[in-house]
Amino acid sequence: MTDTTHTGTQLEPPEGYLQPSRVRVHYRCGDCGYEWSKVFKSVPRRDPPCPMPACVAVSTAEAELRAAERMARILETQTPPGHIGDKVVVRAIDETARIVQEDYKMTDLRDNLREGDMAAPKLPPQQQAAADSFFDTKKFSQIAGVEQRRAELLKRRAVAGAFRGMSVNPNVAAFGRKAGEGPLSVARIEKIGSER
Repeated sequence: MTDTTHTGTQLEPPEGYLQPSRVRVHYRCGDCGYEWSKVFKSVPRRDPPCPMPACVAVSTAEAELRAAERMARILETQTPPGHIGDKVVVRAIDETARIVQEDYKMTDLRDNLREGDMAAPKLPPQQQAAADSFFDTKKFSQIAGVEQRRAELLKRRAVAGAFRGMSVNPNVAAFGRKAGEGPLSVARIEKIGSER
């Protein structure tokens, strides 16, 4: 690898209106003494190699020599270079997937997810039907003895979130009760629609 030295910088005018300013960086090759400059958007962290053909040939030969040494070391020790999957995080994800697949028989996990996707697999048909019919007003009106119209009003209010603040923590509900007394109490009574 040729030894390049950074010798100085100077600001260059922008290429056009509202364009970022540029920097001209000057270099000198430590091997052949060639001096050159190059324009960048910002000063690079590493100095580039010398562009002279003789220095390029030396750099290429050195890179080939290093590659040959690495290959000889790999063949000598019989250890391959690092590969994808050798990190602890990748192994943890793979082991978690294996445990879930073997213990819970969930083999349809998705691993090619994008933002907003759900990793959980689809529900079995019976559970999906139960979830879809959770707010089925026909069944509710038959079971509870409520008119279809009132059941529909209750469904709309529930889906809109009208009852989200009515849940009671079981620990709070049982606080201060005597032994044998029921754990539930009436919080309020909700009237559905207008009574006729």
